[in-house]
Amino acid sequence: VFVYYRISSTTSDPSLEGVWQFLRRNTEDPLIRQDIARIGQVLRKRAGEETWADSVAGDMERHYSPGRTWEATARGLVHLLEPGDVLDIASGDGVLAELLAPLSRSIVCLDISRRVAEAGRRRLERFPNARFEVGDMHDLPVADAAFDTVLLMHALTYTREPGAVFREAARALRPGGKLLAVTLEKHRHEKAVEPFNHVNLGFTAEQLEGMAEQSGLQVLSCSVSAVEKRAPHFSVLALTAARP
Repeated sequence: VFVYYRISSTTSDPSLEGVWQFLRRNTEDPLIRQDIARIGQVLRKRAGEETWADSVAGDMERHYSPGRTWEATARGLVHLLEPGDVLDIASGDGVLAELLAPLSRSIVCLDISRRVAEAGRRRLERFPNARFEVGDMHDLPVADAAFDTVLLMHALTYTREPGAVFREAARALRPGGKLLAVTLEKHRHEKAVEPFNHVNLGFTAEQLEGMAEQSGLQVLSCSVSAVEKRAPHFSVLALTAARP
């Protein structure tokens, strides 16, 4: 039920006039501006002139629709992958491995934290093809040319020697294998990343490409894959490279 009110132009009540003037002065509130922008869409929808998709066209990713979450989308798209034998460097507690394990021949997760690795083992215990190792990404406890896919998902912000990490990742790849490295683009927001224990302020695309090439890899792509909507609007770089 909706109730609408209108103040008569002939009203003599000064208190009502004061309220009306206050409201008019405060229409710059962000929430009010958003309501004003949406009211036309809502009214047209109620009149049967447009669908839900019409009402959010151009901004669809910001609006909820049953089943259309980013998690559901990622879990659907991942079935297009055939990653083979996977090494996830600085894997955290295995959330990505949980997604990839059903599609991989094998997956090895490596993290320097024993507590994180133990949590990851519990997460992945139902997958016989997945295992967790505690180790240093600068000196991987794996054989040469043992993996088809190597992942560096936000690992590089935790190293002061990124070149060494690239060399180790390249060593672990089989010929024809691929590396995916995702990390923050170079930024100046030191205070914002301090609580997360980052030891550098990200990288430029040129830096990532250079380290990959110096490690003997062929760069396939390197570009900004996402820009966060919330301040300070971090940009995320994604590099893919292959071992010849």
